[in-house]
Amino acid sequence: MIYVCSKCRKYTFEETCRQCDGERGEYIRVTSPDETSCVPLHPRFYPDFRYSSQGFLGDLLHKRKETARLQSDMGSVLEKYERFRTPYFVNLLHILRARSFGARDTEQSDVLRGERLRLFKLVLDDLGFDELVRYEELAERLLLTTQFSFEYAAFSQQIEAHIKDTLDPSLAHWIEERGAAFRRELPLFLYYAWENERFASEIPFQATESSEGFVPLVSRSDLEAIERRCEEYFLRNKVVRFRGLLENFDPARYLTIYRIDGMSGHEFEHFLASLFSSVGFDVEETRQTQDQGADLFARRFGRSLVIQAKRYSENVGNAAVQQAISAMQHFSCDGAMVVTNSYFTGSAKELADSVGVRLVDRDALRDMLEDYNQTLIEGVEAARTDTQDAEM
Repeated sequence: MIYVCSKCRKYTFEETCRQCDGERGEYIRVTSPDETSCVPLHPRFYPDFRYSSQGFLGDLLHKRKETARLQSDMGSVLEKYERFRTPYFVNLLHILRARSFGARDTEQSDVLRGERLRLFKLVLDDLGFDELVRYEELAERLLLTTQFSFEYAAFSQQIEAHIKDTLDPSLAHWIEERGAAFRRELPLFLYYAWENERFASEIPFQATESSEGFVPLVSRSDLEAIERRCEEYFLRNKVVRFRGLLENFDPARYLTIYRIDGMSGHEFEHFLASLFSSVGFDVEETRQTQDQGADLFARRFGRSLVIQAKRYSENVGNAAVQQAISAMQHFSCDGAMVVTNSYFTGSAKELADSVGVRLVDRDALRDMLEDYNQTLIEGVEAARTDTQDAEM
């Protein structure tokens, strides 16, 4: 069986999460993502339905009877869960907004969630699912399992295109698309292979049930060995992509603060338009005459910003801040900014702080340049990937 940690959402073949539970190896009853524990994909694997030893004498007297009772309870719960899963569990999960189920955002939302769960149990009790009332927290855990089943169903649809005749090409093809996400999703990949009887000769699957107790589908050592192979494929992909970047990136487009120092005032304004566009602003450059102190208008999220561009070799004083204030008032903008490749005088900083004008000096501009250059790199990589996909 496969599990997901209700707290960190990590997939695993173990009943406890090593990241959240550590190595203590004890099962913690789970009711929400606020509590650390692992939820199985199928409720048959809840430890509630597994006999716990009561010592030699207790086992001798009670094991057979208790095991039969647990099996009977499990059979009844599974039959009713399948019968009522749709629409009741599925629709309640949507109503509770599955992604935030169990989150303690506000006291009011917690009360509302609790009331809906109480009514849900009463509705199903009326329909004959009385175990939800008799067994504490069973409804909550079944909801989390239902949520996990949604995730696995979506993964199964996506993974089909990556499955080849053997394991290694399948992993390589999948990792090429998923990237670093493979580290979280690898157990899902292996569980899909087991469920669909793929790669049985290449993956040492284990029986998931044993008279000795819990047995993981893939042992920790075998999983770590497969993880190492995946890391090799991931590194190989990164090397190939970086080689493509080295071969295709145009260094003439890469900007340093010193290249900006060599720009004209108009070139600097044009560059700032590209810079702010790269981070999601709608930018409009003003005419060179009658701009009323505004070099650029930038809009995002319904707010407008006037930008004063100052490519100076000396420090920028009060006049630039005053121009930005005048332009903001004249054009009824929500804010104002002055950007320079130099620095601001102390009085300019004091004035800007008092009226709420944002100042971007040489150091801040250099930081923005690093982000801008990264978008250029990512653009080259994305274009190269699109070209490869089109050729396939």
